Parts: sequence; structure tokens; C-alpha cells
Amino acid sequence: MQQLKFKWRDLYAFTIMCLALAPQAYAGGVVSSYSVMKRALIDGKRLRVVGRYAECTTTAPDTGLQVRGPDAIAGMDINNFEIFGKDSSPYGQPYIVTSFSHLAQQGDQLVTHYVKMRFFEDGQVRVLTKYYQPRTGQLTDLHDFSCRLGGHGLGGGAYIYYY
Repeated sequence: MQQLKFKWRDLYAFTIMCLALAPQAYAGGVVSSYSVMKRALIDGKRLRVVGRYAECTTTAPDTGLQVRGPDAIAGMDINNFEIFGKDSSPYGQPYIVTSFSHLAQQGDQLVTHYVKMRFFEDGQVRVLTKYYQPRTGQLTDLHDFSCRLGGHGLGGGAYIYYY
């Protein structure tokens, strides 16, 4: 059996070459565009969304005007999703949708909290949150936020990270 011989400088050069050719879309752990998010999901990457609602707008229930969202931050992992192309989208552009629900404390009672997020190709993000009575299914609260996909320090309200 012949023994493989190599020089350290060759190993160093090979390592540098591999690092240079590695996909840069995932560098830094921040997703800054729809196309990067789509590619990451298709590639099986794990993503986490952090919503900063104060950077989003919502409709005020008493006036119907668009106002800044509340000073609240929420996070969720994207464990399930669907990707719709332009031809199958009722919105005229491709989008990605994900949702989840869990029990939450609202005041002195438990409610079912449902969150649906739609990420559009143009960077717009729509976040719909609903609160239901678990026993009756009665809707107790509803919020519809309009955000933008943001990168580190860019603002926008919807931030996506690799983990």
C-alpha cells in the first residue's frame, strides 16, 4: 500500500480555495432578500423570523388609519412553509407563507394564538395574528401588520436568521 504524501502549503491552498468557493448567501447568518430566503428553505436550512412590530404598520381599529405597530418583538422558527410562484399567486408576485399556533396567556385567560406570515418577492412581509378562545373557537383579537424584510440595521420589522 502506497502512503499519500502532501505538503502543508498544498493543504493550506486547498482550504483557502474551498472557503473562497463556499456559497456566500448564508454568510453571517442573516437573510436579507426573498431570493436568499427561498434558496435557504429549498436547501433545507433552518430559519428563524424575528418580528419587530414597532417597525411595521397596522390599521388602528378605532380610526381605520395606518399607524406604527406596538413596541413588541416576537420570534418563530420556520418549521413549515409553502412557496408559490407568480402563476399560482393571487397577489401577482411569488411569495412564501408559513404559520404556527400555540397556547398563550392573554390577560387572565389562555387563548390559541395563530400567526401567519407571507414573504413577498418585493420584500413586503404581511403578518396576521389571531387570538381564539380554545373551547369555543371565538375570535377575540386580530392584528394585521405590514412590514419589510430587513437586514442587519436596515429596519423593516421582519428579520430572518440562520441557525
